[in-house]
Amino acid sequence: MSDLPTAKKLAFAAVATSLALGFVAAAAETWLRVQHDAIEEITGVTSWEVGEWEGLTYHWDAYHPVLGWTNVPGYRSDRSVPFRVTINEQGLRSVREFAPAPPAGTSRVILLGDSCAFGEEVNDGQTVAAHLGRRLANTEILNFGVHGYGLGQMVLRLEEEGFAMAPDHVVVLLLVPGDLDRDVRAEFTHPKPVFGVDDAGALTIENVPVPEASRQSWLLRTSYVAAWLFGRPRITKEVERVSDVLKVSHALLARLARACDERGVALTVAPIVTAGPLMLMKEDGGETRKLLDLIRSSLKSREELDVLDLIPFLGALHDEHGGRLVAPKLHWTGPANCAIAERIAGHLADRAPDAFRAREKTPDCLGD
Repeated sequence: MSDLPTAKKLAFAAVATSLALGFVAAAAETWLRVQHDAIEEITGVTSWEVGEWEGLTYHWDAYHPVLGWTNVPGYRSDRSVPFRVTINEQGLRSVREFAPAPPAGTSRVILLGDSCAFGEEVNDGQTVAAHLGRRLANTEILNFGVHGYGLGQMVLRLEEEGFAMAPDHVVVLLLVPGDLDRDVRAEFTHPKPVFGVDDAGALTIENVPVPEASRQSWLLRTSYVAAWLFGRPRITKEVERVSDVLKVSHALLARLARACDERGVALTVAPIVTAGPLMLMKEDGGETRKLLDLIRSSLKSREELDVLDLIPFLGALHDEHGGRLVAPKLHWTGPANCAIAERIAGHLADRAPDAFRAREKTPDCLGD
């Protein structure tokens, strides 16, 4: 019985401590809710929202835990989209489905890229992939383009989905400098994987699974205190120097080249620009040209890469034909995509004549 007062004291202390902690937690919860309009401001994890850019809504976007986002399988555009977009059930921009492997005697090319490969601002039949398919005999072109992608997302999608489609050749339509700059960012249109290099020069991939609010635990979605204690994002170092971005790009290109080589798949990297940088070259005293030349020479220095540099070709094309080839948001129009496809088709036929043969009769891309 002599221990009872001590037990009561301990129990009282425990209750008092619990009440005090509860009061502090409630006060902290209230204070954090006053300071932040939404819990996402603490966690940095936003709810999935359909992307928008200059009045265009990307209704064909779907969240992806590794890639950040991808095309909605089976999507068909309506009048809210100013150009016709068809996504097949495999998530490719195409009006047809593809077998797991090409038929006998048929070559298969995977086209990787961002909105330039996807074909933003043009109808299904006016994309680079569609034109390329009409210019190469006995060849299937699989359009793996996704708007806003960086090089790293292209590489991951090829590894996750592309190689399973048994390609003979991979063509990367690489927008410079945009696609390379996106790799080091945690968000572009949507949250995405972040690519970097460690002190040994090895490629690193962070922010995967790509965070998305509805996939957070119930506690991190409801308690501001828990979000502050356990859900705050790790501070990511901002990469600003072009040389650092190029280190990441080289690590990604090495991974891409190695993956293709291991599977016996040929690879071509085709640097490209939209009309915007071409216009800037004439306005900013050559700074844009210096940047593009640096990136292009860096790509060409990789001996293991087959590089088809489309930038001089597009510059000459733009100088000759001007606005006729430029869509309202500065993507290329159907005739320009046709000319790009013609250039790629000729390159593939020259490089692998046994696999690719240009059709004898093809329409003039720029004919009046």
